[in-house]
Amino acid sequence: KVGVKPTSSFKDGDHIRKGAIIMRLSGLNRSIFSVERTALNILTRMTSVATACAEAQKVAGKRTTVALTRKTMPGFNLFDKRAAVAAGVWPHRLNLNDAVLLKDNHLPFFDGPFEAVMAAKKRYGRVKVIEVEVESLKDAFDAAKAKPDIIMFDNFKPARAKAAIKKLRPVFKGKIELSGRITLKNLKSYAAARPDIISMGGLTQNTRAFDFGLDLVE
Repeated sequence: KVGVKPTSSFKDGDHIRKGAIIMRLSGLNRSIFSVERTALNILTRMTSVATACAEAQKVAGKRTTVALTRKTMPGFNLFDKRAAVAAGVWPHRLNLNDAVLLKDNHLPFFDGPFEAVMAAKKRYGRVKVIEVEVESLKDAFDAAKAKPDIIMFDNFKPARAKAAIKKLRPVFKGKIELSGRITLKNLKSYAAARPDIISMGGLTQNTRAFDFGLDLVE
């Protein structure tokens, strides 16, 4: 819209070596300079998120799907989700309308996880994925009776998560997710618990800046 034409020999998800020229811009100098900083800021964050996501999925292995959370920077949600997809990570919910996630703050309004899931099913039927967050194995078993799509164990340590998943699998055919305080450092231990999904807020909260620059070529 500002008359700047970008060209690149790379595509989303490519591994790029340090010092590579990733894009060339052509157009009026005034137009290029007017979008320079905004473009570099977006590129810096998206590359950071995508790199962290790729590292996490590699550590987690092929059996477990790594996912984002909604803990993103205001205004950058769409960019963060797209970066995750480029790295092979599940973006999870784009917004509250994408799925029903019954969290700890919602459950006190019901008699328990079972009632919460059944209420969500009554309202939304099969239109939306229904996920429920639990903080104990007892609540997980209660939720399982209502057959949600996903049961999330929140803030479980690796050993506790592994034991809980082993006990829940025989009675629950949906997907099991782990979340809460999971980082690249302890991810391997959580993946060893063999969950279906591991969601990590740190993939978008702990981004590190990459050095991108714009150089003028006459």
